[in-house]
Formats: sequence, C-alpha cells, structure tokens
Amino acid sequence: FPHARHYFWIHNLAPRDFYSKRKALIDHAFEIIAVSDFHRQTIERRLQGKWYQRIWQFKQAKSVPIHVIYNPIDEALDRNDTPVNPHQLIFMSSPHKGLAETLEKFNYVLSHYPDYQLLICNPGNWDHRITIPSQATFLGALPHHDVIEHVRRSLCVFYPQTQRVET
Repeated sequence: FPHARHYFWIHNLAPRDFYSKRKALIDHAFEIIAVSDFHRQTIERRLQGKWYQRIWQFKQAKSVPIHVIYNPIDEALDRNDTPVNPHQLIFMSSPHKGLAETLEKFNYVLSHYPDYQLLICNPGNWDHRITIPSQATFLGALPHHDVIEHVRRSLCVFYPQTQRVET
C-alpha cells in the first residue's frame, strides 16, 4: 500500500532525543497520535530539538502533524457498590516500570501505617530478583475484569515512582 497513511501512536512521553527522528517522520509522511494534550505538547517540544538544532529548521518548513486521541475508558467502570478495603493498595504494571521504587515507598508507608496491604498485578514478566514485603501479595497476570475488581476493592492505585511517566 504505497499510498497508505502512516501513523505513529505514542502512549507515553517521547524520548528526549526525539528530534533525531524528525526528518524520517517528515520524509515518510508520518502523523503522530498522542494520548493527551500534555503528551502532544511534549512531543511538539521534543520534535523541535534544542535551541542549537532549531537554527537549521528554516530549511525544514514541514512539520509532523500531531493528533490527540484519548485512551478510551470502559463504560463498565462506572461506580458500583463494591466495598472498599481502606488498607488495601494496588500496583498494576510491569516490574521494570517502577516496582522497585514503589516497594521502597510502600515500606515507608508501612513504617507509619503497618496495617496496609499492597496487591501487585503484572502482565507476567516478573523479575525474580525483586523481594516483596510480607504485607505485599503478588497476584501475577490476571484477566482485565479481575484486575478491575481488585482496583474497586482497593483504597487507591499505588504507583509513587519517578522512572516511568505513563501510568
């Protein structure tokens, strides 16, 4: 399909060196889809490059079109009467997306509130070098509806980490 349109869906922050991809994106007529206005603004800024890279942009009058399509929210996620456990927190992501830092923060929480529990769901790529506190329970990979039920019963999604700005 030589005349098909090309889209690049970005669901997290573009890399800081995204400017280096600008020419290829323009040459191949890519359009970018961001998942929020914040992501769009960040992508635009990173495509512009540093001040010294922008000096040469007058030669590149073209830009990369960026559209925003928010991730959909399942309509079944409406509130219901599920009882909330005020001591239960939940982490649901891959371990490389900040679990070690999250566990450090959870240990700090436990030092002040020892009754808290942390549920850990992930898509199945567990890092066996990670040790979890006794008040944490590793649930592994679960079907989406089961994860949602755990979230409904939890006080909050516990994700205090600085490594991945996406969730």
